[in-house]
Amino acid sequence: MPKPVMEFDNVEAIKSVVAVGLGRFIVPALSLGKGHIAMTNTTVRPIKPRLARQIALVKLRGKRSTEAVSLTSAALLSLRRSR
Repeated sequence: MPKPVMEFDNVEAIKSVVAVGLGRFIVPALSLGKGHIAMTNTTVRPIKPRLARQIALVKLRGKRSTEAVSLTSAALLSLRRSR
């Protein structure tokens, strides 16, 4: 019999479910820092080989861009080119 699948849209909710022993999850490493839920009784193991995903920049056509958005876009695109 297949195990039920849980879906959450909040990493702190995921960490609380794991903390009480109700599940295992795959989350981005950045989400494992300090948060609201103590991770003292939780084991973290990296996945090998590393997982990767593609991300995209989406901009509303005709909308004027702010300097912050332009700087962020340029930084992300330069990271892409450096790989």
